[in-house]
Amino acid sequence: MKNIGRFFLLLAAVLMGGVSLSLSSCSSNKSADGPLPEGVNVREVPDVPLEGLFDAIVGSYPGKVVVVDLWATWCPPCKAAIIAHEPYKDNILKNEDLVFLYLTGETSPEEDWNYMIRGIRGEHYRVSADQWKYICESFGIDGIPSYVIVNRDGTYSLRNDLRRKIVYVPAIRKALKK
Repeated sequence: MKNIGRFFLLLAAVLMGGVSLSLSSCSSNKSADGPLPEGVNVREVPDVPLEGLFDAIVGSYPGKVVVVDLWATWCPPCKAAIIAHEPYKDNILKNEDLVFLYLTGETSPEEDWNYMIRGIRGEHYRVSADQWKYICESFGIDGIPSYVIVNRDGTYSLRNDLRRKIVYVPAIRKALKK
């Protein structure tokens, strides 16, 4: 029962906009300057045509299962999900064959994004407005957060059922077993 109470307190904090500090708790430096914490990697967006962008991004992780999280810094449900999922990286989803990839667009102000990602371990890409629009339209994204699971063989599918916490871990474990 205590965990349910904590969840609702966290949810209330998210909805009231008080989550950005929690997302950056890995860093004692509140500015975006200086080296990123271990496990936080900002990647250059590949310079390819829109049609090949997603494949170029996820193709950087051959043989791995990649969980792509499409999110934004201003999105309370995105921030709540990131906070909920972050601890899994240290225990039940700790696996060298698993990559957490965070994709956002220009609607996430760069300064906010640079600050927030300091507390989100994984691979980070910030794409242009046109790139974001193309990716969202290609997958039929109906809102964020949205998730794509990329299998080891490079096939992928939109998995918005991962928005439900009860589905997140089992779906990723299943992908890792393939």
